[in-house]
Amino acid sequence: MPTRRHDITNEMIAASYAGGLATRAIAEHFGIGKSTVFTRLQAAGVLRRSRGKKGPRVSDAARITPSESARRKRYGLSRDQLVSLFNSQNGLCGICARPISLGRRGFHVDHDHASKRVRGLLCHGCNPPLGWFERNSSQIVAYLSRHHCKMHCPDTES
Repeated sequence: MPTRRHDITNEMIAASYAGGLATRAIAEHFGIGKSTVFTRLQAAGVLRRSRGKKGPRVSDAARITPSESARRKRYGLSRDQLVSLFNSQNGLCGICARPISLGRRGFHVDHDHASKRVRGLLCHGCNPPLGWFERNSSQIVAYLSRHHCKMHCPDTES
């Protein structure tokens, strides 16, 4: 860690920000104020000037979004891996084949809850029923096996 403030470059701060660190954590790490962090990020071209009370405007290409950071922590899935998975599914839901989007809230990452292994990308219509089915599959199979012959096999009915 640099010991003097003038040793800290804008690129060092931008790299920390792109790596997912919050501005407060960057300020503490480098021993500078949050406003200095914002000014340096703007100078590095990572942030644009703020508009009103909404806070800093962020360049999409330069910053890892909170959802991307959460996805990385939860599934170990980087942006490149996500794009690769999206392309391997041709931009379609893994179950119903409806188009999905990599935009904000455009898809769900389907994963095995026990192993945390990613299976694919799903649309909003398919992900919740799949989770419900996984939680209730043994009861569903038992129900169908009890009632299957009564519904579909008229020769076996008494």
